[in-house]
Amino acid sequence: APVLTWSEVQAMCRSALADGRPDVAAMFALAAGYGLRIGDVLRLRWLDLLDENGNVRGSFEVREQKRGTLRVLRTPAWVKTVLERYREALGSDFDPDRKLFNYGREWAWELVKRYAAKAGIKKAHVSPHSLQESVLLGGVFAH
Repeated sequence: APVLTWSEVQAMCRSALADGRPDVAAMFALAAGYGLRIGDVLRLRWLDLLDENGNVRGSFEVREQKRGTLRVLRTPAWVKTVLERYREALGSDFDPDRKLFNYGREWAWELVKRYAAKAGIKKAHVSPHSLQESVLLGGVFAH
């Protein structure tokens, strides 16, 4: 899978937001911003990401399903912004104990392909793995 640049991931997020899909933008931001596999992103609950005051945490822990490793991840500012917009869009439907996403891996793949095309990304075979790898270009591990 090709690796996406930060600007390409952010263009995908902007396209999803423009379509009224803050959930999709949040999925992209979490995969790219934290370098998580799509399965780990889809398992996240709001409680995993929020502090006791209901704000998006500056960092959080996640146990990766594939390897079982516990990672502490720092939240990039732009990821926090996308998550806050998603939470605001939920309004009275917001439930901190609910999973962030109510769709599976197949639909996540479709959404990645759809919004990569909408963002004008011409790379072949863009997949959720493309988002995960983009973190290496300027994300959590670069600082």
